[in-house]
Amino acid sequence: MSYSPINKYIYNAAYTGALGGIAVNASKITDPNAADYVLPADIAGAWAQALDVAYDDASTNLLDVDAVIALSTQLFADISLAPPALPSYSSPSNWTVQAVAVVAVVEAAENYWAAQGITPPPLATGGGTGGTGNTGNTGATGPGSGATGGTGNTGQTGNTGAGNTGATGLTGQTGQTGLTGLTGNTGQTGATGLTGNTGQTGQTGQTGQTGNTGSGSTGATGSTGAAGNTGQTGATGLTGLTGNTGNTGLTGLTGNTGNTGSGSTGSTGATGSTGTAGNTGQTGATGLTGLTGNTGNTGLTGLTGNTGNTGLTGLTGNTGNTGLTGNTGNTGQTGLTGQTGATGLTGNTGNTGNTGQTGNTGATGTGLNVTNNSAAAGSTNNLSQAAIQYWDVNTTGATVTFNLPAAPNDGDFFAWKAIGATFVNGIVINANTGQTVELYNAPGTFSASAGSTTSPTTVGMSSWLKYNAGSTRWEWWI
Repeated sequence: MSYSPINKYIYNAAYTGALGGIAVNASKITDPNAADYVLPADIAGAWAQALDVAYDDASTNLLDVDAVIALSTQLFADISLAPPALPSYSSPSNWTVQAVAVVAVVEAAENYWAAQGITPPPLATGGGTGGTGNTGNTGATGPGSGATGGTGNTGQTGNTGAGNTGATGLTGQTGQTGLTGLTGNTGQTGATGLTGNTGQTGQTGQTGQTGNTGSGSTGATGSTGAAGNTGQTGATGLTGLTGNTGNTGLTGLTGNTGNTGSGSTGSTGATGSTGTAGNTGQTGATGLTGLTGNTGNTGLTGLTGNTGNTGLTGLTGNTGNTGLTGNTGNTGQTGLTGQTGATGLTGNTGNTGNTGQTGNTGATGTGLNVTNNSAAAGSTNNLSQAAIQYWDVNTTGATVTFNLPAAPNDGDFFAWKAIGATFVNGIVINANTGQTVELYNAPGTFSASAGSTTSPTTVGMSSWLKYNAGSTRWEWWI
C-alpha cells in the first residue's frame, strides 16, 4: 500500500538511517546483488512510516533531521532482525513504540538547544545565493558517541541579501616592538678528531737464489751505463680524520611580542618606539680539545726510476763449463677461481594432478521447530512447546484466549498477529503454573504466578513473547 509522508525530510532521514543500520547490522556489505536487499528496504520503509506518523509535523529543521538519521542508524545497527522475513518487521505498527521513543529523544535535543538560546538551523530553500550569516555559538557536546549519521540532502541556495556593505573599520595602532632577546651562550668547542691508523707496510719480496759461479775467464769490464732517472716521489699519505665539531651554543631567548593595538581599525598608527636592546649573553665555555685523529695510511711507494742505458757489451769470454743444474723453483700460486656459470633454464611445469574424490555428504540437520497457526474469533488455544510459533488471530468477534505452554524451553517465542479490519476484544494471554507474563498495559511489570495479561486493541498490531527459563517469565519483546 502506498504512503504519502507527512514530512518528507523526516521520512527520508528515518528511511536512510534505518537502511544503513540494517545493511551493516551483522557484517560489512559485500553482496553486489540489489535483489538481496529487498527485505531491508521494506523494513526501513515500515520504520520511516512509523516515525513520520509519530513526529506528525510538516515543518522541521536540520537538528531534527540529523538526529533522526543518527538514531535510526544506531537502532537498526544493534537490534536483532532474525529472521528478517518475518511479516511483522515490514509493518509500521510493529515499530510504534520505538518511533515514539526516538521522537522523545529528538524533542529532548530541541529543549536543550532552546535552553542554550540556540535556534536550530533551518532546511535551506529558496532561490539565489544568500549573504553569509553570523556563525552561531557551538552547542555543548552531548553524552556518549552515537553512530555517525548519513549525509543529509544539500539544501537549496538562499536568496542574495539586499543590505549595503558596511564601511571599513579604522586600522588599529601598531603595537610596540618587543625587546631583543638575550644572546645565547657560545657552545663548547668540539673534541679533536682521532689520529688516523698507520698504514700497513707492504710485504718484502722473496730473494732469488744465487746461481753457481761459472768457471770461464772473466770478460772485459763493460762501460758504465748512464745513470737512471730519479723515481717519482710517492703519494702523500691520507690526512687523519677531523675531530667532531663541538655542540652549538643555545639560541638566545626571543623577546616578548609587543601587545596588539586594541583600537578600532583606522589609519595606521605611528611606529612604536624601538624596544630596549637585550643584555648580551655570557660567552660560553671553550669546548674540549678534540681527540687527535688517527695517523694517515703510509703513502704509496714511489715509482721505480728508469733503467739506465745498457753498457757496451764486453768481449765474449770463453765458454765456461756448464754450471750445475739449479734447484727446482717453488710451485706457483693457485690461479683465481673462475666465475660461476649462468643458472640453467627453469624446467617446464609438471602436469596438474588428478582431482581428489568428493567427500561423503554430511548428515542432514535437525532443523528449527517452527509452527504456523491460526485462531478463530472466540477460541481458546492451549499451546504446545515450539521454538517459534506464529498465530494469525481473528479479532473481529469474541475474545481469543491463549494458554501458554506448560513446559517451554529457554528462548522459545510465541508471536501473534491481529488479522481483521476490526479489533473488538483484547487477546488474553494466560501464563502456566510456575510462570509469569509481562503486562501489556505496564511494560516491565509481570503478573503473579499463572497470571494473565490482555493486549491492546490496535488493528493490525503484532506481539512477540519470549520465555526466559532463568526467571520463568514470558517477556514482551514487541
